[in-house]
Amino acid sequence: MSEDGSFQVELLTDWTYRMGPTVEGRAPSTGTWTTTEETIEFTGDADASICGGQTGRYRWVMGDDRSLRFEVVEDPCEARRTRMTETYRSAS
Repeated sequence: MSEDGSFQVELLTDWTYRMGPTVEGRAPSTGTWTTTEETIEFTGDADASICGGQTGRYRWVMGDDRSLRFEVVEDPCEARRTRMTETYRSAS
């Protein structure tokens, strides 16, 4: 969850993701993700209203305080780029 609690990214064990605002009634964006030792790629579902079918690649950086940041390598989707560059913390 973003530090201000307004946005959430869920990386699920079946290699899918849900990301979006934590506002009741707003549908999250969905897609698939893959990772290497240094990067993570998010590909929006083809029928998604945001970033549909587009793939973005990010470096992931774990902070000493267990926070997670994503640094843009390349992503044609401006909406995802804007939200993914925030700092995230585990919701649990």
